[in-house]
Amino acid sequence: MKRLACLTLLPLYILPQKNQLILWYKMPSFSETWLPYIYLYGVGGIFFLAGMIIARKSNALDITKKKHRYWYKVLIFGYLYFMIIHALLIIAALYW
Repeated sequence: MKRLACLTLLPLYILPQKNQLILWYKMPSFSETWLPYIYLYGVGGIFFLAGMIIARKSNALDITKKKHRYWYKVLIFGYLYFMIIHALLIIAALYW
């Protein structure tokens, strides 16, 4: 019996006898799916937050102005939006 291990979502081929092919899919581990997600949005979130704090303290982003408040909300919403969409796509890839 021969096994050829492939990358994360690629199939594992098991060849029990000549001219027979059984296709199996390996479920990715936590470190291959959720750990990169946590790292991406955890470390990225720290840099995003630091950038937002620097922008506010340097008066590049003045919350008293209506347009600046709008863009501040857009930035926060955009970060959360991509975080949620990314999580939903990971869940879809794993369980659908």
